[in-house]
Amino acid sequence: MKYLFRFVTVFLLLSFVAPGEKVFKKDGVSFVIPDECKVTEEEDFEGEGYCLSCEKEGDNSSGLVTVTWNNDSLNLEAIINEYGTELKKNFTAQGADPKMGAAKAITFNGRKALGMDYTMSQMGVPHEGHIYSFYCKGKTITR
Repeated sequence: MKYLFRFVTVFLLLSFVAPGEKVFKKDGVSFVIPDECKVTEEEDFEGEGYCLSCEKEGDNSSGLVTVTWNNDSLNLEAIINEYGTELKKNFTAQGADPKMGAAKAITFNGRKALGMDYTMSQMGVPHEGHIYSFYCKGKTITR
């Protein structure tokens, strides 16, 4: 009985999601998507990984999160620099004048990771963003 109580307690704690929030689960990766966000793109890398993009909804909203993982342990510095280079190209093409910071060692949700910060301006509105890359359960996750 004691074990059943522990199991039920752990199950309830792990399965709690606030009303309106959605839980994304795939290939052992899971996270909560807030109610005000919607999934805008998903791509399966033929079993080698996955990419999911979410955007904040609403007329006066801005926010984009992309989570990508590879089913392998890749070089974090190479991955984060590649993402930074591609973001800079895309934002430069849009006239956003991106300023990319250097990759640096950080802690992301209790995990050793590499992070890169960036700023830009679109239509005169300043924006900031962050790229994080870390290892988890045999995967390289970049957000």
